[in-house]
Amino acid sequence: RNMLSARYLLAICLVGSASAFMAPSSLTLRAPRASAVSSMKMQQKTVDILDQVEQIKLLTAVAESGLLSKIEKDGLLSKLEQQGALSKVEKLLPIADQVGAISLAKNAANIPAGTLKTVAVVLALAEVGVIAAVPDNSSGLIAAQAVSAAAIISAFVPLWIASSLLEVLQGTAPAKLPKF
Repeated sequence: RNMLSARYLLAICLVGSASAFMAPSSLTLRAPRASAVSSMKMQQKTVDILDQVEQIKLLTAVAESGLLSKIEKDGLLSKLEQQGALSKVEKLLPIADQVGAISLAKNAANIPAGTLKTVAVVLALAEVGVIAAVPDNSSGLIAAQAVSAAAIISAFVPLWIASSLLEVLQGTAPAKLPKF
C-alpha cells in the first residue's frame, strides 16, 4: 500500500516537472500587453463641452433653479455695468484668443474627474502626515504647520470643486442646481 502511494507521488512529481518544459497551453491566461493598455487609454471618450451641456440639460437646470431671475432681481448685471466690468472683460477677450482659452477649457474638460479628486485626497493625506510628523514644540514649527495647512486647503478646495463640476460636465453626475 505504501509502495503504491509512493508510485503515485513519483508519477505526479514527474508529470509536474515535465510540464515545465512543454509549450504553454492555448488556455493560459495572459496579461494584456502594455500597448493594448495604452491604446485603451487613448480610446477614452473626449468631452465636447457644448454637446455635453445639451445632454445633461444644463440650460433647463439653470431655468428651473431661478438663477437668472435672482441675478436680475439683485441687479447684479447693473452693478457690473456701473463698475465697468463688462468693458474690462471685453478688453480681455483678445488675450483669451491669444492664449487659446477655448482649447485650454476643452482640454481641462477632458481631465478625468476622479484624477482631480485623487490629487485632492492625496494632498489632504500628505498634510495629515506633515502635521503628525512635525513636532509641536516651538512656535516656528506650529506656524509652519499652519502655513502648510493653508496651502493644502487652498489647493484642495478648488480641486474638489473642479472635480465635482467635471463629473457633471462629463455626464457622471446629473446637472442639478439649488433653487434660488
